[in-house]
Amino acid sequence: MKSKRAKVTSIGDYSPAGFRWLRLKRLHYLDRKGNERTWESAERSTRPASGVDAVAVYARLVSETENTEKLVLVSQFRPPLDKYVLELPAGLVDSGETPSEAALRELREETGLVGRSAEESPLLFSDPGLSNASMKLVEVTVDMDDARNRFPKQALDEGEDIAVHYVSASGLRRELESLCEAEDLVVDARLWTIAFGKEVGEASGGKGAGSFSAFVSTIDPSTAFFAGAVFASTAVVAGLVKGLFFSK
Repeated sequence: MKSKRAKVTSIGDYSPAGFRWLRLKRLHYLDRKGNERTWESAERSTRPASGVDAVAVYARLVSETENTEKLVLVSQFRPPLDKYVLELPAGLVDSGETPSEAALRELREETGLVGRSAEESPLLFSDPGLSNASMKLVEVTVDMDDARNRFPKQALDEGEDIAVHYVSASGLRRELESLCEAEDLVVDARLWTIAFGKEVGEASGGKGAGSFSAFVSTIDPSTAFFAGAVFASTAVVAGLVKGLFFSK
């Protein structure tokens, strides 16, 4: 016999007047035993028809003159934390955009780099205990020998103040720790989880993850569960209200 599943029965809007980016919700749902319960959550008011709110960009920098693969990261002030956060380049998906198109646009705007999309993750949820905000992680390859990437220039929106960092993909966790200590930063949960997974792969004798499929293949189920737990617990703290996922 198939076991009963919990289900939402109604959703009420509790958004205060003047909120532009978010809607606050109170959900009523039935648990597996049939008991009625409530939950408070938030959702983005900008979700496009694709159902994908945002993208994060895993941008690999490659060059014929460089033997060590590098990644491009960004840091910026996040008001909900009152801290500067080290992150993957990221942003909201505009109406009519595919996730890959949004990833390339955000990468160009935030870092000035031009890349090509390699692979998209499945639809992911960054903080399911707080919000239904959805995302895709997009792997992008950036050819640093391309003339367009020799002198990259950001195209930031008014009010954005984003610093760009090039870091080695090998020993990524150590790179993050060093950069955070040097510049008084904290790390976004998505980025830390990637670094953790790469470290596990390197420790097991692998050469690091060159793609999502290679990355996943280095992690056994127990490690994946632990990494997910680290991700979720950190995201709950880091994602309060307007900083739920990515600020536009």
